[in-house]
Amino acid sequence: MKYILSLIVCSGISNTCMPPVTSAIMYENTYNCLIDGYKNSITIIESMGEEEVNKHDLYAKFVCIEQKEKEKINEDI
Repeated sequence: MKYILSLIVCSGISNTCMPPVTSAIMYENTYNCLIDGYKNSITIIESMGEEEVNKHDLYAKFVCIEQKEKEKINEDI
């Protein structure tokens, strides 16, 4: 199975979330997807800056979504 990373930034003050951002990278396993999820979460929060994060009580959350591989087509037909 392969996995894609979907990351969401939310505000604890307004109790809302921005639309998810989905990575174009296909991960070979859950571990690699999770590691990138944590790294990307840190990068996004740092890019927003301390003032904005504290002002809006921002946080990041993410999920690794399993993607089923397409079935191979029988080329003998």
